[in-house]
Order: sequence, then C-alpha cells, then structure tokens
Amino acid sequence: MADASHRLVVVTGGPGSGKTTLIEALAAAGHRVMPEAGRAVIREQLAAGGQGLPWADRGLFAALMLERDRRSHAQALAGGGLFGVGLGGTMVQDGHAIRGARGNAGEIGHIPAVLDGEPCPCGNHGCLERYVSLEAYRRSRRGEAEWVADVRPIFHGAIVTIENLFDPETVVIGGLAPESLMERLAGEAGSLPNSVSAHRDRQHARIAVARGGKHSVLRGAAALAVSGALSPRFGQMFATARDQDEPAAQAKGVAA
Repeated sequence: MADASHRLVVVTGGPGSGKTTLIEALAAAGHRVMPEAGRAVIREQLAAGGQGLPWADRGLFAALMLERDRRSHAQALAGGGLFGVGLGGTMVQDGHAIRGARGNAGEIGHIPAVLDGEPCPCGNHGCLERYVSLEAYRRSRRGEAEWVADVRPIFHGAIVTIENLFDPETVVIGGLAPESLMERLAGEAGSLPNSVSAHRDRQHARIAVARGGKHSVLRGAAALAVSGALSPRFGQMFATARDQDEPAAQAKGVAA
C-alpha cells in the first residue's frame, strides 16, 4: 500500500474556477475532503468580530490560513483527503462554454444581490452565493419550502439578470443540492418577472433541472478540461503569430 502522503490531492485555482463544486462533488462520491482554509477563516473571524480578514489585516489572515492548512495537512496524512468550499455557472452557446478573457466567465455567485448585505469571502458584501447556494441553504437551517420562499426575490433577480445578459434558451440548475430542492427552485419559473426570455413561443421552461444528478458536476468539469485542451478556438488555428498578438484578434468571440 502506498504511503498516505501519496494519496493527498490539493485542489487550487482562482475565484470562480470551480474548486468548491468539484470538492463537494467528490465528497458526495464518498471521498474524504478538508475545508478550504480561506473561507473557513473568514467565517470564523466574522463570527468572532476578528480582524483576520483579507480586507482588514492581510498579514493576520495569511497567518491564520497557514495555521489552518497545517492542521488540515496533519489530519489528511492520517487517511488521505482533498482540500477545498458556493455558486458558479457556465454559459454555453452552440455547444461551447463561454470562458471570457481570462477563463472566469460565469462567476454568477458574486453578482451583487443585496446592497450592503452579508460579507462574502471574496471581499465584497451581498454576493448572490451568500443567499442562493447549497451552503446558504444549509446555513439557514430551514426547510426547503421555507428557504425557497425566503430567497425567492433574490433568486428571481438573478435569473432575470442572466436572461437579459445572455438570452439563453433555458437556465439549467444542478449540482449537489437535493433534487427536491432544485425542483422547487425550477418551479419558480412560472412566477418569474419579465425579461427578454419571457416570450410566448418558448419551447422550453425558463428554468430546468440538470439530468444526471450529482455526477453531472464531475462530468461537466471533466468535459470542460478536455475541451480546453483538445479544442483550440476556431480561427486561431489559422492565424499568424502577428495576428495572435493583436488585441482585436485576441478578443474575437467576445460580445460587447
């Protein structure tokens, strides 16, 4: 049997890169995981009124994260684990994910939803994922129906914002939340406010639940990685080195 240290997997990446979704999917599949240090430290400091926050005292925040990671590493060595803890999204057009200039498109969890609302680990206040996410649902300690009723105005606002920005065929929701909870959210489609997507000849509901259950998260993450590695952007395969250096060429495919 290999040494336990050989079974450690560290998941890293920038905000919105899908760390939380991947870690939670792996946890749902039975793997042992460790909480992501930054989010855990921010929650603890906010609860205690401390200053170890990235927008208050970055040095203290870094020290607290390092100490937490050391503890997590020691615990993981005993049996292996994954480090990682939201709400993300991907816009798909013609079968291709819209990635954005730096690969961060779809970070809907940090859409400002509530003015001067709850502090978010990203450093802002009132972000959407602080109210509409599996973590927010668990934190509320409410039943499904009651929680959906509480977040209805925020959820409606988020869906309408997405529709007005991208005019999607439908908004598909999925992930690790219980299917019954996602069905309740999808059921909100009938009471959504007006948007560019609210036309009578629709062939699909404005909100749909993803097929494939919790494994769809892992399939989507894997497909995105494979697509990024094996499918070069159309047009750049034939561009000259000079063309690729031009700002306009680099911006092809980005709608304004």
